[in-house]
Amino acid sequence: MTTTPVIEVEQLNVRYGDFHAVKDLSFQVRRGELYALLGTNGAGKTSTLETIEGHRQATSGRVRVFGTSPGDRRAVRPRMGIMLQESGFSPDLTVRESVRLIGSLTRRTDDADRVLDVVGLTRKAGTLVGQLSGGEKRRLDFATAVYGTPELIFLDEPTTGLDIQSRDALWESVDRLRENGSTVVLTTHYLEEAQERADRIGLMHQGRLPPGGHCRRADPDAARGDPVLAASGCAGGSADRHKSRRVAAHRDVRPAEGHVPAARLGARPRCRAQRPVSRSDPARRRVPCHRPYFRWELTMIAIARTELIQLFRNRLLLVTSLIMPAVVSGFFVYRHDAFATLGSLGYIAAVVMFTVGAFGLYTTAVTTLAARRQNLFLKRLRSTAASDSGILAGLLLPVTLLAVVQLTVVLTVLATVAGGPSNVFLLVVAVLATVAMMVGLGLATAGLTNSPEHAQVTTLPISLGVIAVSSWVGLSGTEELTLLKRLLPGGSATELVLNAWNGGAAVSESLLLLAPTLSWVVVAVALAIRMFRWEPRR
Repeated sequence: MTTTPVIEVEQLNVRYGDFHAVKDLSFQVRRGELYALLGTNGAGKTSTLETIEGHRQATSGRVRVFGTSPGDRRAVRPRMGIMLQESGFSPDLTVRESVRLIGSLTRRTDDADRVLDVVGLTRKAGTLVGQLSGGEKRRLDFATAVYGTPELIFLDEPTTGLDIQSRDALWESVDRLRENGSTVVLTTHYLEEAQERADRIGLMHQGRLPPGGHCRRADPDAARGDPVLAASGCAGGSADRHKSRRVAAHRDVRPAEGHVPAARLGARPRCRAQRPVSRSDPARRRVPCHRPYFRWELTMIAIARTELIQLFRNRLLLVTSLIMPAVVSGFFVYRHDAFATLGSLGYIAAVVMFTVGAFGLYTTAVTTLAARRQNLFLKRLRSTAASDSGILAGLLLPVTLLAVVQLTVVLTVLATVAGGPSNVFLLVVAVLATVAMMVGLGLATAGLTNSPEHAQVTTLPISLGVIAVSSWVGLSGTEELTLLKRLLPGGSATELVLNAWNGGAAVSESLLLLAPTLSWVVVAVALAIRMFRWEPRR
C-alpha cells in the first residue's frame, strides 16, 4: 500500500503584478481520494488549480504532481485529465472530432465513441460543438477529461449548467473512476455537493488555507452563514461518507470483491505497468494506457488535420485566405502585359508573392491564433501532452501549405503565359524566406491581437506595408536608397525575386539578400516569444 501523495503543494505563492492571489499555500492530495477545494470568487482557487495543472507558473514555492514538476507535460499529462472551467472547444469541429483530437494529444488510448456513450453524447457525435447547449458542452468537457481513464482528474465546476439527471450520471462515472483507482480534485460552488462527495475539503480564503481550513465534511448550516470560513462546521465534522463511497481517503482505492468489472461499468480498463511507477511506489498498480513515444510530428499532424477541416468550414476565413488572394493574383497575371510595361515580370511575381503572403498567410495566421485563444482552444490544447511548438506548428501548417500551393500555382501560370524565371532556385529561396518571415510576423502580431475582429485592424499595417514596399522596390529598383529599401520588410525579398525572374545578377550576390529577410524572421520570433499569449487577457 502506497502513502506517496499524488499532489504536493508547499508554500505556493502566485502574484499578478501587485495582486497576491495565492499566499504561502501548502497541502497534499493522497492517492485515491476525492479532494474538494472551495472558496468564494477571488479566493485563489483557479490560480492554485492552474498552477497544479501546469497552466501557470508559480511565483514561488514548490508544486509536485506524481513527484514531478507539473510543467513537464510529457511526463505528467498522460496520467492527468483536466476538465476546464470553460469548455475551450472549437465551434467548427464536431463532438466526435473534438474528443478524438484531445484524446489523441493526451497520449492515452481509448475509443471516442465509447467515451461519448458514457457521457450520453452519442446522438450528438456528428454535431458541431458550436450548436451544443451549455450542459452538453460540459459533458463534452468531462468526456475529454476522462478519456483513457487517467490516474488524476481535475474537475473545475463540473456540474455547472447540468440538469439533475446529467449530474447524477456524471457522479456515477466519477464513482466508477475512483473504484478503478483514480484520484479526483474538485472545485465547486455547491457546498452540499462537496460535503456528500469529498473525502477532504480545503476552504480557501484570500489566497490562504486558514487554520482549520481542512475538514472531513462541511456543515451546510454553518456554511450558509460564511461559505469559506466555516471552520466551526469543519472541526470535528462527521466523517460519514456518501453512500457510494467504498473506502476511506487514506487508503488505495481498488475495486472491491464482487464489484462489476470497470469495463462493464463504462470505465475503460487500464494497462498493467511493466514496472513500478516510482521507487517510492513499489506496488504494481494499474496505470493508464498511453503511448510512451508520441513524436512531435504526430502532434503537429493531428492538430493540422483538424485546422484544415475548420478552415474549409469557415466561409469568411476561406474567402480571406484563399479566394481574395487568388482573385488579386489572377488579375495581375491576366494583365501581365500592362504591369510588365510599368516594371517587369519579376515585379509582377514579387507583388503576387506578397499579396498571397500578406492576406493568404499572415492575416489568416493572426486571425486563426486570435480565434483559438479567444474560445480557449489554445488552453485546451495545452491541457494535453502536446508541446507548445507542436501546437503552434499544427495550427499554422495548413495556412502555410495553402499559401505555398497558391504561390506555386499562380507563379506557374505566370511563367506559362509570360515566360519563366531565369533562376528557379533563387525564386524558390525567395518564396521560402518570405513565407518564414510572414509566419514569424504573424506569431508576433497575434500577441497584440485580442480577437478575430481585432485582427482585421492589427494586420493592416504589415499587410499593406509589405505590398507597398514590394511595389516600390519593383518599380523603382534599388539604385537609390538601397540600404533603406533592403532593410524594410519585404524589400530584399522583392529584389531577390527580381534577380531570380529577370536575371542579370550573380547568384552569390543575390543570396546575400537573404540576410535582411532572415533577420526579420529572427526579430519576429523574438517578439513572439515575448508577447505571445496562450489565454485571453483577464
